[in-house]
Amino acid sequence: MSIFSFEAQIADQAVNLINSSANQTQEVLGDVVSKFGPINDGAWIGKGAEAFKSEVLSELIPGLSDLIQYLQTADNLAKEVASEIHAADDFLNGLFGFVEDVFDAITPW
Repeated sequence: MSIFSFEAQIADQAVNLINSSANQTQEVLGDVVSKFGPINDGAWIGKGAEAFKSEVLSELIPGLSDLIQYLQTADNLAKEVASEIHAADDFLNGLFGFVEDVFDAITPW
């Protein structure tokens, strides 16, 4: 087992965490949009309602959408990094295995 095996596990955990965060944020956005519908359709009226609707439409929904996009990008990058770490781990395990076989072949005991 090489040092990369440990790093590969950490990278896999990061991928899972980022993916989970993206999914949870997507759920929150869906909840906000569905619960906001009646308010946006006039269930609440007045100056406070207009300020709230404006804030939700101009800040909250776009902000959550951006966060989801950033998390998905981070997830893709983390998957690429994890893949490279796994490839390095496989390479080193093969190399160390080869070196071990060479020593086994040349030592008489």
